Amino acid sequence: MQTLRSSSASPFGRKIKLALYVLGFADKVNVEVAKTLDPNDTLRQQNPLGKIPCLILEDGNVLYDSRVITEYLDYMAGGEKLIPAGAERFDILTKQALADGICDAAIQIVYEGRMRPEEKKHQDWVDYQQAKVDRALTAFENNLLPQVQHNSPDAAQIALACALGYLDLRFAGEWRKSYPKLVAWLDDFASSVPAYDKTKPRARSIRAAMIILRTSPTSPYGRKARIAAAVLGLEDQIKVDWADTRASEGSLYEQNPLAKVPTLLLENGESVYDSRVALELLDALAGGGKIIPTGEARISALTKQAMADGITDAAIQAQIETRNHPEEHWNTVWIERQQGKVNRTLKAFNDQPLPTPAQTNGIPDCAQIALACSLGYLDLRANGDWRRENPELICWHDAFVEQVPAYNETLAPEMLEGS
Repeated sequence: MQTLRSSSASPFGRKIKLALYVLGFADKVNVEVAKTLDPNDTLRQQNPLGKIPCLILEDGNVLYDSRVITEYLDYMAGGEKLIPAGAERFDILTKQALADGICDAAIQIVYEGRMRPEEKKHQDWVDYQQAKVDRALTAFENNLLPQVQHNSPDAAQIALACALGYLDLRFAGEWRKSYPKLVAWLDDFASSVPAYDKTKPRARSIRAAMIILRTSPTSPYGRKARIAAAVLGLEDQIKVDWADTRASEGSLYEQNPLAKVPTLLLENGESVYDSRVALELLDALAGGGKIIPTGEARISALTKQAMADGITDAAIQAQIETRNHPEEHWNTVWIERQQGKVNRTLKAFNDQPLPTPAQTNGIPDCAQIALACSLGYLDLRANGDWRRENPELICWHDAFVEQVPAYNETLAPEMLEGS
């Protein structure tokens, strides 16, 4: 199977996702989140530019950028589906380039705002890029592209729709105030091409760039949120702030009356907790349906997440008893009760293993993330004793570690020292 490296917010990646749906290839390509700012991501080996999207073919060859991938997909579909032949070809490619140019300039504005401290921002550069956006939008407003017929957009229409979607995402749809014909065009596109909504990136209502994650290096629940942020492509928009959960006072008590981690601090001052709610929020920010399925599959995934969290709950209770009391004061009945919960749930997962991320859509769901973090916690605090009687779980865990790089990236310091 081919693999598309992209991110949920990339307008260029969205172009390819839309093309895959329109051409009927969506179920034949695995979409894998790429972390463009992470020097350890394999993206830089796959594309020396470290840019997305890139398409990894079954023979190992890699295609980039979005225009080349669009040409390739059109070719694989028999040709002239997205890009016509003859003189019309160059008109479509030129308009695609104009739409892509809107994205290029908008991304430069976003990077200027994100990557530079306020005192070093170059307003002349921002204005220069904004002028490009405005001129291109005016050109499209004055010479509208044809409306899409029967879910069959061409490459220029796809590129323009994705460019306008990106402006909605990053600039709160400010463009809509000045370009009424383009607004109507995009509305028609969205109703004619169902995949436009399916590929919609995360909402702008909560600005992920301003989210702070309070957690601790060893918390399995905080690790769930960190892995979720990584696989959803939100890592560079969330700041991790270590919290001392053993302190009897401090800011964590003000942010969460339970003084537990993880706690997410939103830009509007609100706090979100616990780990299950945090994963719901992160999934929503990434567009929804990524790590928490929709429909009937949702309840099953949430139930299995609760099972995995239950392993962690019981293991922590047993740890609290043995770490906080001298041995002669241990409540062995209580410890055995907690261990029984752990053993029964491990057996359930061993007898009916979850699918690996590669067996689903390449992105682990909330249950898979929770189970991996539970097993990691048992490795950390219970000497990996779970491995003695759960061979199927060992295989599943090994596959998860291999398929989800964020697992090793979020190892507790003690585990790193012992590796």
